[in-house]
Amino acid sequence: MASTKSVVCTGTCGSRAMRSDHQHLHRERRVGDRGIDAALGEGDRHLVLTHVSSAFRTVLDGGFPKLRGPQTRPVASAPTPRVPGQGGDEAKLPSRRPWAAAGRPLACRAPERPASEPSHELRQSRAAAATVFLATGLVAQSFTYANFASISQLSLLGNAAQSGTALRLTANSSNQTGWVWRQGALPVAAGFDTTFTFRVTPPTVGTKAEGMALVIHDDPNGTATVGGTVWGMGYGVGANSAVGIRNSIAIEFDTYQDGFLSDTSANELTIHTRGAQGNNENEQYSIARATPAQNLANGQVHTLRVRYVPGTIEVFVDGATTPLISRAYSLVTGGLYANGTAAPGANMTNGTAIAGFCATTGAGTLTELVEILSWTWNSTPLTPPCYAGSLPQDVLRIDGSTGGPLRKV
Repeated sequence: MASTKSVVCTGTCGSRAMRSDHQHLHRERRVGDRGIDAALGEGDRHLVLTHVSSAFRTVLDGGFPKLRGPQTRPVASAPTPRVPGQGGDEAKLPSRRPWAAAGRPLACRAPERPASEPSHELRQSRAAAATVFLATGLVAQSFTYANFASISQLSLLGNAAQSGTALRLTANSSNQTGWVWRQGALPVAAGFDTTFTFRVTPPTVGTKAEGMALVIHDDPNGTATVGGTVWGMGYGVGANSAVGIRNSIAIEFDTYQDGFLSDTSANELTIHTRGAQGNNENEQYSIARATPAQNLANGQVHTLRVRYVPGTIEVFVDGATTPLISRAYSLVTGGLYANGTAAPGANMTNGTAIAGFCATTGAGTLTELVEILSWTWNSTPLTPPCYAGSLPQDVLRIDGSTGGPLRKV
């Protein structure tokens, strides 16, 4: 049976009635008469939401799309034969797709499945394949570097370099500044949990300085982002009067106590943000800080874990089950600085950010060797996978609001 010609939303809402709302996102393509309904069957439609990606639709229809380059759109599979009595254009089937005109998810229901539907095993196989295919099109949500024998998907700037199986941010030399960014945006607004091991080795002659930071940012410069030198620790203003990394939050380990910055120790963990503005190393922009009992710059391997659950950020040291720092803070709405004044959210408009590390040394004999030895990252998806699609979510509003990156109104 020949397929019908239909205009379908790139986010696969499947609605002809919604065409005027996002006409610029529509493309003409040929789709099967029964499409995703035939693959899933009546008994499984409650698992499908309005905005399923076009890749998902194609896989469930019976095959993977042919990818011919970054600009190539998925090619629809061969149409599924029409079931007698259910033919015709989808606009003529309001009883089968009552959600299409309103753009709402399918109602949860599980009526009897016609005998012609694919087997349960086939439907499970296709759904699993679709899930795998979808994952390749979404922002990465987890990664692990057991060591850095490979620096794949990392951007190294300044004095940062691969050193054996480690990432060396600064050598034991003066006036060093190094940055390492993971390539590609990560979901952060709904939560993340990251752990890294590091080693800070003080000089044999001189004084350890200046420190390092884990930075999560949405700076316009992306993986080319840099910040302040010396006391700026790579993310702040520093000796070169940098702008500071914008749209960022920095979990800083400060190894040199600068009185003019109101540092509390030379072994200080502190969390800094200025929201959309360039970040700053001055402690007036700290939302929380603490000095661990153990010296973290003693040439030994140490571990930091940073866990963010919307509304709370925590820092754990050396495998402890109790956080050294636990502070009420939201990347979206902000919180309070340690001094009690209002702290802005990190202004990550899409709920995603780039993550990485930076470190600096000072002038003369103010030096230290800073190495990152391993790194793992896990993000909480911004939305459940069933909502993933190519249609920008901001076209859907309730009382004029998009609900922010977490789509809550």
